[in-house]
Amino acid sequence: KARLVCEAANIPTKKEGDAILKERGIHVVPDFTANLGAIRFFYVMQFGIVEPTPEAILQDTMDLCRKNAKMLFEESVRTGHYERDIAKEIFKPTVQDPPEM
Repeated sequence: KARLVCEAANIPTKKEGDAILKERGIHVVPDFTANLGAIRFFYVMQFGIVEPTPEAILQDTMDLCRKNAKMLFEESVRTGHYERDIAKEIFKPTVQDPPEM
């Protein structure tokens, strides 16, 4: 009966389950998309992206997670493609130098 599955903690849906979700039109936020907040938290702490207060860091992390989920769902609606397929393209890992200090 679920209409949305949000994976977390590096525990993605198995391939067989993912096929069922896709077939039934159940929306999914893949684990590697939902977990971007943890990566952001690290960068915020390491590179001082926002004020070093719990409130500022939490707000920044929540804002990033919401922005990424919104981008994922907007692209899914626009293209009609499955969220996991879109997320694999949008959030494909890249190697980048850290921001200048």
